[in-house]
Amino acid sequence: MTGQDQGRETTAWVSDRLSYVTPRQGDLQQNASHSCWSEGRNEKVGQAIGIMKENLEEPENLDRIAEGVGLSIRQLERLFKKFANKTPEAIYLELRLERARGLLLQTDLSTLDIGLACGFSSAGHFAKAYSKKFGVTPRQEQGSDPCNRVQP
Repeated sequence: MTGQDQGRETTAWVSDRLSYVTPRQGDLQQNASHSCWSEGRNEKVGQAIGIMKENLEEPENLDRIAEGVGLSIRQLERLFKKFANKTPEAIYLELRLERARGLLLQTDLSTLDIGLACGFSSAGHFAKAYSKKFGVTPRQEQGSDPCNRVQP
């Protein structure tokens, strides 16, 4: 019951330290959740990321996300740049690709089904974005041994 006892920030911190998706080599930095990208968190950025996480299969457009957190698109972009040092679109893509990677490594779903489940409109678009981020195609990732994999 960490969330009730300690609050959202402590819960995010604990979750980041206990997260496990795939093994990483010792010289690579551990990934932190998107809630912990900056020293000074911002509630609106966190809310926007929450909307993104809830809509991975059918991504919301930036207009709707900004509206959902009560900001203009431009103000939301400024906050993302300040607190996450990335655009909202870049973070949304990372969330979708991280979800896809988890599904590739932990399920027997086809790469097409995984791409669609993570909001990609085609297998080609999914494979290109995935390869750019992780350095391997989704099929290569799915067929590899996670214990021997090097994380980017």
